[in-house]
Amino acid sequence: MIKKAIITILLALVTMTGQAQTKNYTIRGNLSEVAKATAKQGVSFDSVTIMNIATNEVISKQTIQDGVFTINGTIEKPFYALLCIWSSAEVNGDRKSKKSRIPIIIEPGDIMFDGNQQIPVISGTVRNNVLSETLSDSRWDRYLGMTAAMTQVPHGYPTSNLYPRFLRDTIEMLVSGSSILRI
Repeated sequence: MIKKAIITILLALVTMTGQAQTKNYTIRGNLSEVAKATAKQGVSFDSVTIMNIATNEVISKQTIQDGVFTINGTIEKPFYALLCIWSSAEVNGDRKSKKSRIPIIIEPGDIMFDGNQQIPVISGTVRNNVLSETLSDSRWDRYLGMTAAMTQVPHGYPTSNLYPRFLRDTIEMLVSGSSILRI
C-alpha cells in the first residue's frame, strides 16, 4: 500500500515537472554576419525586445552582443509577438535609432532566429516553422508593404485606429491557408 502511494506521488511529481517545463521558451538569435558587415558603415545592433501584439506589452528586452542574443521566459499559452531589433547609427553627428519588426510566435520550446538571411528565418518550434515558411513566400512582400505603410504615418497622427487594423490584417494574412498558425 505504501509502495503504491509513493509511486503515485512520484508519478504526479514527474508529470507536474514535465508540465512546468513545457511552459518555458528560449529564443536564440544570430545576426552576427549582418552585424559585422554593417559595423563598417557605423551601424550597431543594440537590443532586442519581444512585444505582445495583442497588448502592446514589452515581454522581454535583451542586449545584442556581437550580433547574438538569447531570451528566456515562461508563458501560460502561445501568443503572437513582434521581435523588435533595435539598431543605431550616427547620421550627421546625431545618433539615430531604428526598429525592425519581425513576427514571431512565442510558444514553449527552443526558438531560433537567423537574421543573416535575406528573409529572416524563425524556426525550432512547430508554429514558428510554419510561420517562417509562410513568410518566405509572396506574403512576405505584402507584410513588408504593410509595415512600410505604417512607418509612413506622420508623427503625431492618431494611429489608434490604424495599428489594430494593421495587426489584424497581418495576422489574417499570416494564418490564411494555415490552420496550425491559428492560436
